[in-house]
Amino acid sequence: MQFFSEPDAGSDLAGVTTRVSRDGDHWVLNGSKIWSSGAHHADYGMCLARTNWDVAKHNGLTWFAVDTKSPGLTIHPLRQINGGL
Repeated sequence: MQFFSEPDAGSDLAGVTTRVSRDGDHWVLNGSKIWSSGAHHADYGMCLARTNWDVAKHNGLTWFAVDTKSPGLTIHPLRQINGGL
């Protein structure tokens, strides 16, 4: 499952604004992702986040494996036009 698209960036990966910061031995993600189809079925997702704001937009991005049961993470399934999830 992929946490790529964002409300203000769509699928433009260079426009990612989800931030990540170090907190001791852990990383803290802060941002929103949309259109993560099947997220409510997944145990983990790959999340693209900005780790360096001082470089060109296409640089400074890092992938994180995110446990979908992590505290603070909320997943809302999207209802399809046929009523399914």
